[in-house]
Amino acid sequence: MILSPTNLLFVGTTKFCFVNQLVADKTKHALESGLKVIACIGETLAEREAGQTEAVVFRQTQAIAAKIIDWTNVVLAYEPVWAIGTGKTASPEQASREFVCSEFIT
Repeated sequence: MILSPTNLLFVGTTKFCFVNQLVADKTKHALESGLKVIACIGETLAEREAGQTEAVVFRQTQAIAAKIIDWTNVVLAYEPVWAIGTGKTASPEQASREFVCSEFIT
């Protein structure tokens, strides 16, 4: 996928928290408008500490998958809310563990 500032849109930046359906609708609209999308998914610190990370990421991905068929122009980016502006970062192991989306992308 070739990405340029003129055809790329970030959707669902977790810094502003998620409304799964809104992110899915924005992703669909952006694709229909000819844009490429980086859809950000991730959990809050409270969700992580409660052991809900996988369920949260699954729901976010599921909402997007319900709206789109072709994933050619979509990138999912794991961007946990707890890592934004806190100085904490997700390790590569944490990030790779969170991707439960392979069943949606065929």
